[in-house]
Amino acid sequence: MLTAWQDFLAPFGGIFVEGHLAHFGSLQAELSALEGRDCIVPLSHLGCLNFSGKEAKAFLQGQITCNIDDINPSHALLGAHCNLQGRMLCFFRAYTTIFEEAYKLVLPQDMLEIAQQNFKKYALFSQVQIEILANLTGIGIYGPSVTNILSHLGFSSLETPYDCQSLETQFGQCTLMRLPGNFPRYEIWATWETIKQLWKLLVSDYYPVSPSGWDLLDIRTGIPAVKPATLGLVLPHHANLAQLKAISFNKGCYLGQEIIARMQYRGKIKKHLYHAFVQTSVKPSPGDHIFTQTSGNEPVGMVISAAQNQKSAVELLIILDESFKDSNHLQLNSLEGLLLVIIEEVT
Repeated sequence: MLTAWQDFLAPFGGIFVEGHLAHFGSLQAELSALEGRDCIVPLSHLGCLNFSGKEAKAFLQGQITCNIDDINPSHALLGAHCNLQGRMLCFFRAYTTIFEEAYKLVLPQDMLEIAQQNFKKYALFSQVQIEILANLTGIGIYGPSVTNILSHLGFSSLETPYDCQSLETQFGQCTLMRLPGNFPRYEIWATWETIKQLWKLLVSDYYPVSPSGWDLLDIRTGIPAVKPATLGLVLPHHANLAQLKAISFNKGCYLGQEIIARMQYRGKIKKHLYHAFVQTSVKPSPGDHIFTQTSGNEPVGMVISAAQNQKSAVELLIILDESFKDSNHLQLNSLEGLLLVIIEEVT
């Protein structure tokens, strides 16, 4: 799919670096556009894992943190797949449609095969098919006036984050999902042929922005991520999943449930998710450690996700020991590393 996006976006000014869409000519101009213009984003960095079969629902209910009974064609959920120690193996948006009896998990492209293999370990005796949907992709739209085009396509505006709508449009079957944001923000998921037609329709009126802009919006709305470098390292409570309603505490057993429930009802949660920034042109990587002078060589936190902003700095979501949230000397990767500044705790 990445190759298909590269060939398709080249005439629209898309610049790819090492197979990934970097920008449409000026990353800073694109990130500035997010401050008030209507924007369109190719979600080439995301993909979908599909669960189908007569036991797909029961299988997922015993695997993931959210309650599969609360997912329907009108509402998606955030959730995680954890190991037996309660640490996250992937983090996703889960939705279903009116078009088929299946569940789809939206994941980063570099997590699709990893997540597929982790789920398949537990699917040997279940009647469930777990597939990467190579022909399903998405676009994101964001801005003060983007709801206007939705009514033109036949969609409702969807007022609440993670509300969904499946629709047979003039271009083909589409699923619309609302996401949190300062302006209306949506993802549209459809087949590649349908997405190409939608892009051509919208791009003349919408400012094209690379996927890093979508990552920045996730960071600003407190949506965490699990990447290969942080796989199996993060507890859901530390990434704010309880507040994001990505954990059900009354649905019954699932992988890691005992540890997660113990943290909810008995544990003192000492690590939390924070929105931070660092003044640098080199983006930190997920899994990078955070140090402070008072802790010596022992890391006090970790980078979860990072994206450049319009001010030539990098914004991050970090997990940090609450004892150090007011420190003026948080540094990346070493005691001599770049100074990191906390903007706010994610609540």
